[in-house]
Amino acid sequence: VNGAKVVTVNGEKAIELDGVDDYIEVPTLPSNIDFVSGYTVEVTMKWKELASFSRIMDFGNGSNADNLIIANWGTYSTPYLAYYNGSTKTSYPYSSITFSKNTKETYKFELIKGSEYYTLNMYLNETKKVTNNDKIKVGALKNINRGNNYIGKSNWDDPYLAAYVYDFKIIDANGKKILSYNANNTRTEKLNTKTRTEYMNADIGTIIPENDILAYYVWIPRYKYKLFN
Repeated sequence: VNGAKVVTVNGEKAIELDGVDDYIEVPTLPSNIDFVSGYTVEVTMKWKELASFSRIMDFGNGSNADNLIIANWGTYSTPYLAYYNGSTKTSYPYSSITFSKNTKETYKFELIKGSEYYTLNMYLNETKKVTNNDKIKVGALKNINRGNNYIGKSNWDDPYLAAYVYDFKIIDANGKKILSYNANNTRTEKLNTKTRTEYMNADIGTIIPENDILAYYVWIPRYKYKLFN
């Protein structure tokens, strides 16, 4: 989590993205994650501003590189979805859903694979608003390692997302959760001493202060130990 923080909005926790430089960086998604067979993105959020093509998500390997994008169209309140196979883009704005500023809403984008085309269902607060089955051809996206994956940030130079994000998840075609970010279980505090990158590149034996340790992992080999007399 880069700059974002968990705040309380009307009694509920949310991840605040300020529209300036806050975003969530998702770890590398390997090629065995099956987006091609279809997937669902569901996000509960409240827009603060509708900047030009600000990203709810942009997963890929840089700009024009196997991106999976959900944003608003221009500075409008219309959803914009784009799918890249390499640098070849399939993209459409959809006017049947309106993103509302300062209103907590849940959006669901469901991509279902058919024999020739995907069916795209879009929901607003659990109500289906769009069903389209002749715009996104099978082959519009592929399974590949994606290393530049962001919530709230573009792989281009588009503005950052200004919003409160309560919940974000992606589910594959078999109903398996690929990833999930929820304000109730997301830690956004910055490390106190060094950045993660500094620690990852540090020399062996570098001391890590207690305040910078986010979690402990215990390795238990398959042997018997007598811990105490």
